[in-house]
Amino acid sequence: MDYLFNKGYEHLYSNKDSALFYFEKIHTLAVSEEDWSSVADALTGKNWLAEYENDLRALNKNLAVIDSLFTTQTSYFESLPEYILYKNDLFYHKGQYYFLINDFEKARIEFNKILEINIEPDNSEYSGEKLKFISTAYSYLAKMYADEGKLNLATNYYERNIRFLKHNLSDDKISLYENYDLLAEVLKRKKLYKEANAYLLKDLDYVLQHQEEFAIPKILNIVQNHTQLAQIDSAEIYLNMAKNLLKQNSPSLSSYYQVSAETHQHKNEYEKALNDYEKALQYSEEKWERDKNWETAHILNKIGLLHSRFKQSRKAIEAYDLALEEILDRPTEINKHKIIQILNNKSSALNKMGNQSAATLKSVEMGMALLDSLKPTFKTNSDKLLLIEEVFPLFESGLKATFSLFNETKNDIYIERAFQYFEKSKSVLLMETLLASKATEFAQIPPELLNDEKQLKAEITQVEKQLNLGQENSTLQNRLFTLKNNHRNLISKIEKDYPKYYDLKYNSEVIELPEVQQLLATKEALISYFYGDESIYALFFTRDTKFFGRIPITEDLFEEILEFKNLIANSKSELNKVQQLAKSLHRQILKPILSKNEELEKLIIIPDGPLNYIPFGALIDESSNSYLIEDVSISYINSATLLHQLSDDSIENSKLLAFAPTFDGNSKVDVERSELLPLPHNKTEVNKILQSFEGKRFVDQEATLQHFKEELNDYGLLHLATHAVFDDAFPEYSYLAFTQSGDEINNNLLFTADLYNLRTKANLITLSACETNIGPLKKGEGFLGLSRAFFYGGAQSISSTLWKINDAASSDIMNQFYKELSLGKSKDEALRQAKLHFLQNNADNARAHPYYWAGYIITGNTTPLKTSVIEPWVWYAGIGLLLLLLIVYLYFKRFKATSIQGIN
Repeated sequence: MDYLFNKGYEHLYSNKDSALFYFEKIHTLAVSEEDWSSVADALTGKNWLAEYENDLRALNKNLAVIDSLFTTQTSYFESLPEYILYKNDLFYHKGQYYFLINDFEKARIEFNKILEINIEPDNSEYSGEKLKFISTAYSYLAKMYADEGKLNLATNYYERNIRFLKHNLSDDKISLYENYDLLAEVLKRKKLYKEANAYLLKDLDYVLQHQEEFAIPKILNIVQNHTQLAQIDSAEIYLNMAKNLLKQNSPSLSSYYQVSAETHQHKNEYEKALNDYEKALQYSEEKWERDKNWETAHILNKIGLLHSRFKQSRKAIEAYDLALEEILDRPTEINKHKIIQILNNKSSALNKMGNQSAATLKSVEMGMALLDSLKPTFKTNSDKLLLIEEVFPLFESGLKATFSLFNETKNDIYIERAFQYFEKSKSVLLMETLLASKATEFAQIPPELLNDEKQLKAEITQVEKQLNLGQENSTLQNRLFTLKNNHRNLISKIEKDYPKYYDLKYNSEVIELPEVQQLLATKEALISYFYGDESIYALFFTRDTKFFGRIPITEDLFEEILEFKNLIANSKSELNKVQQLAKSLHRQILKPILSKNEELEKLIIIPDGPLNYIPFGALIDESSNSYLIEDVSISYINSATLLHQLSDDSIENSKLLAFAPTFDGNSKVDVERSELLPLPHNKTEVNKILQSFEGKRFVDQEATLQHFKEELNDYGLLHLATHAVFDDAFPEYSYLAFTQSGDEINNNLLFTADLYNLRTKANLITLSACETNIGPLKKGEGFLGLSRAFFYGGAQSISSTLWKINDAASSDIMNQFYKELSLGKSKDEALRQAKLHFLQNNADNARAHPYYWAGYIITGNTTPLKTSVIEPWVWYAGIGLLLLLLIVYLYFKRFKATSIQGIN
């Protein structure tokens, strides 16, 4: 028997028929001898052969036989010391089969079974084999997440497996290098081509020496990275290396021709590229025996992109349609992701053809419906952001088509459809989080489950902080991996067991345009922008009017936005230059949109892309030569749907909690090595604003993070006059600084990550600090900064800053802002009046520069506060009444005296 097994495995990768002959012979002999373990081993050998040859029918047949064998001979296998290895082997090959047919849901079940039975390996003689199965399960789970587009989750699994291999299987270099290669694929998809090649090249020589037949996929990845980096000479060197390793029936033939085609395409060699893609398609169809499959759809999509690049739009659409035929009838997660990509490309090609707007909208609508069904399967925010960025061109194609149809027909239905695309593209993460918060209130989830979820989130944040502080070690990283995995599993359980929670959380409906118009007051307008790759689209509407406009994106416009952003945030920049840019930007992005017939008092702006950098109030209308803030009050919001959500809640608590921490330039801050310098005017600022509202202040040594957490839920207004520090590398660990308490480092920092776990019912949060509204700028989501994080906790509105604000100017503006609020003005109008008051008082000095006043913005629900101080009219009425009483008293006193005098 041993001889037959040796011969079978000797021919496994070189001669299919010979290998199959020996395994069949073992199978027949073992059945006759009732040697069930040898039967299972023979079937395992046939599984390895079927997988190598991609013979999925044979693999499925073998697995059915093994299943039957384990069912009929359960007691026999359970009595074997190596029973766990047989179970592992069965789970592995079933997982591999489902993986190969792209049924990732079933594949995940099988690979998770491996983790469940082996996650705590014992010291038995089979522990080494079990460790290898664990590593394999991690790799497949990571690969499936990567193929579904969940790249950050895949990265987490690969990195976990690399740590696992280094710790438990340090001699297994092949497995370690395979994971390096798989991680490199993820980096390539993230467009980190240099980093990807660094992983691929470090072990290429070793793989060529020890497993030459498995080196081809690695080399082809290297070629793709060099091609993307425009290093064509290097790409061709490695492409020839791969070609020399290919054998006649190599499973990598289709991949080789795809990569070769990409290289030709990059060199603008259309015919050669097309020829190689057609060869790749042929090998793929042979491999899948003409059955419909994901790989063929993938190649056809690439052929469509090739045609489109060379302006062959009709041929491109034909290729996209063939690609869709391959996978439309099997809507698995990986297929949905690919379908959306194809529809994205098809809609773009249809727009290029012209006169195809209706067909474009059909593709866009299909893609958006699939996107709505796919989003709930993405459990990490980072992967959701990647998904949104990937599908963003689909929204632009839809807007291009609706704009064309609206201009042709003047039918308002296309404005309303465009509005739906605007809303669907904006603040997906923020809306999902707010809806999830509401869902927990209405879905009747047991308190113990909610407490478990909160505890897991808190533990995750704590471990991430430790890692961010440089305490990096494998133990902490493994703990973080386990905590995040447990959190995902818990959320999945809640979503499964409480359908109402799921339905509320993932409600993809957005507000309708007529509903938004009803939210607007007289002389109030909303402008929503969509910043695409080719054009900026803008919707302007009031309670009664609508306008749909398009602004071409030129290189000059983009450069002016960036220059304006930099100059206005610099007090030493030339005022004349700032004003020139302010006029130019007003002329380009506002004047074409604002209706000439509208007399506006209030403007709500939904910015997008680089427009988030612009303080619109500082733009100048050339016709009046005045700042926009002089004519209208301005507020901002992430989406109209969010505005509607925030308008639903009414918070009447207007008690003010204010903090003015002290800094001496030597604060102990590990995450940001720069010193936190003193803010000489923040204490004065806090004292002044408390003259307008009833409340409580914490200043100097009392302004600690602990006091903030203890007090915040009792107040409807929160004011933080402090430092904010943005972390470019780890945005979630940007922070607001409080007064240092004790010797523990960083106990005075409120991180963005902490805010996600912090619940507040504040009507207004004012972050009178440095760059509190700034963060990474993400398509559709805007800034992922500190101010936005407070919305996660339940805040209704936020006053924040776009750049580092002058401390003295901040004190003056904030004092007037709160005075205006106490007079019953809306938040946006109160901020407007505060800025105008500041401008009036500084018209003849350097502080008239927009740097000093334009950086403050108000976001969210801007309705007036229910003030907790006596309204001014009450004072006036009271004084009037007292004067009246005094006059009456004096009159009667005089009348009485006169009467007495008359008697005398």
